[in-house]
Amino acid sequence: MKLSQRDLQQRPLVSMGCLLLTVMGISTQAGPGLRAEEPKARATLQGHNGAVYCVAFGPDGKTLASASEDKTVTLWDVATGKERAILRGHTESVLSVAYSPDGKTLASASLDKTVKLWDAATGKERTTLQGHTDCAEWHCHV
Repeated sequence: MKLSQRDLQQRPLVSMGCLLLTVMGISTQAGPGLRAEEPKARATLQGHNGAVYCVAFGPDGKTLASASEDKTVTLWDVATGKERAILRGHTESVLSVAYSPDGKTLASASLDKTVKLWDAATGKERTTLQGHTDCAEWHCHV
């Protein structure tokens, strides 16, 4: 699913406040005479103090990263629903997060016109990529 900035303004992934995200279990298999199951909440993760704009599962499926209006990225333990780490360093809303294919690095993009690279295991900032002069159209692939 691709979200434009207009979509984001109309419908962030979650509402303002502490509610982060409800992870849904969705079955899409249905055949003749069968109905697909209705989505059921598997977990509700709480923590951010603003809208959540993007989420990304790590390649191993054990960690979920969330990008928020509150200028942070939070790493979640999928099995327990607990915060593993809060990554701070952006000075504006974080719009997008993505893991490297090997899962060792997490990239976050922000309205502060930077991309930060983080060690996905420790949550430590590795580097900040600068040079953007404006906020470009962005997409979060969920």
